[in-house]
Amino acid sequence: MRTQKSNQQTLETLVSYASSLGNLTVEEAKKMKTLFVRSAISDYKALRKKHKLNRKVLLVFYLIPILWLIIYMSNNVMKIEEENAREKILLAKELWEDELSKDTIQEIKDMEARLF
Repeated sequence: MRTQKSNQQTLETLVSYASSLGNLTVEEAKKMKTLFVRSAISDYKALRKKHKLNRKVLLVFYLIPILWLIIYMSNNVMKIEEENAREKILLAKELWEDELSKDTIQEIKDMEARLF
């Protein structure tokens, strides 16, 4: 249920972004979509690095049993954030694949192989 709602919100974001590019030339719109996806990839990588550090910090709190529930919930939140960022990239790739540069598509494929 949550994933379907998340996908719908991501789709709405992408559609509203694409519609805001309506007054640009076709070539400029393609560049902007490529930049959007590359930015999303950078955001996803930064989010993963941040969460990796957060998980290391949370290891210290495993020593206190009463905090285990908070740690569990924090890990779930981090997983959801990463999943949403990943879905945004994959949905953009699916919608705009013919308009994205080959370098960007290759970067997405490399990212899928390494991170997903």
